[in-house]
Amino acid sequence: MSAPRAEEIRPDAGTAALLRVDWYKYCERGREYHTPGHTHRYHQWYHLIRGEVRVRAGAIMLDLKAGQSVLFSPGADREIWAGRRPPAYFAAVFEPLARLDLAPVLDRVLEITPDLEPDMRAMIEAARRPRRDDDLLVQALLVRTMIAFKRRAEEEAEKRTSAPAPSALNRNYQRAMVERVELILRQHYHEPLTREDLAEAVHLSPGHLARLYRAATGQTLVDRITQLRLEAAKALLLNSTHSITQIAMEVGYASFSHFSKIFKDLERMSPGDYRRSAGLTWQKTAQLGDAQESS
Repeated sequence: MSAPRAEEIRPDAGTAALLRVDWYKYCERGREYHTPGHTHRYHQWYHLIRGEVRVRAGAIMLDLKAGQSVLFSPGADREIWAGRRPPAYFAAVFEPLARLDLAPVLDRVLEITPDLEPDMRAMIEAARRPRRDDDLLVQALLVRTMIAFKRRAEEEAEKRTSAPAPSALNRNYQRAMVERVELILRQHYHEPLTREDLAEAVHLSPGHLARLYRAATGQTLVDRITQLRLEAAKALLLNSTHSITQIAMEVGYASFSHFSKIFKDLERMSPGDYRRSAGLTWQKTAQLGDAQESS
C-alpha cells in the first residue's frame, strides 16, 4: 500500500517578509557600562550572553542574567547598567512585518531555551565574524527566535487561563500565611533570617513557603528582606547621625562593604551619595571603619 501523499503547505501571502533587520551587533563591556536613556523607532532585542545587567524598559525595571533577554517596545525609553559581573551581549534592532505580532513578549524577561542555543551562537558568530549571506541568516534566526518566544508566552497564558481558580478557602489561607510571614519579616528583618527559620515559624516546608510567598506577592523572601533593610537604612541615612557602618549593622548587615555593595546595586548610588543627595552631611569623629564610608 502506497504512503499517503503529503499535503502541500502554501504560506499565507502576508508571510513573504516577516522581519526587516535595521542593525545587529555583539559587544563586551566593563563594570562601568551604562547606556543612558534612549529610544529606537523599531523593536530592539537585547540578549545577555554573560554577566549581569539591570534594564529599565519604560517604567519597568528588569534584572537580566546570562541566557536571558528583553524585547523593548518601539519608541519606549530604555536604559541599561552593568551588574556585579561585566556583560557581553547581542543586540538587534528590527521591524516586524506582516503578521508577526510581538505584543505578548514585549518588555519582559525572556529565556533562551536549549533548542534555541545553536541559533543564538550562529547570530553571535555572524556579528563577530561577518560572512557572505549572514544578513539573511540573522534575519531568519531572529524570526525563528521571536516566534519561539511568542509561542511560549501564549502557551503560558493559556495554562494560566485554563487553570482552576483557587477556592476562597485557599485564597484566605494564602493571605493569612503571607500576613504572618510579613509580620515576622518586619519585626526581625535586621536579624540573620533564613528561609528555614521562616518556614519553621509558620510550620511549612522551606520550598512550599517560598513558592507560596512569591505567588502571592511577586517577590522572593530574600528580595523582601533586602527591601525592608534598605528602606530602614535610607530612613537612618536621612534622619540620623549614625555612621554608615553603624547603619549597616543596625539593619542586619555584618559589614560595611556588603551593605554598600547591595545598596549601590539596587539604588544606583552609594549610601554616602544617597545621604548627600538630600543635602545632609554629618560631622564625624575619625573612627576605624569610617575611613572607607565615602564609597
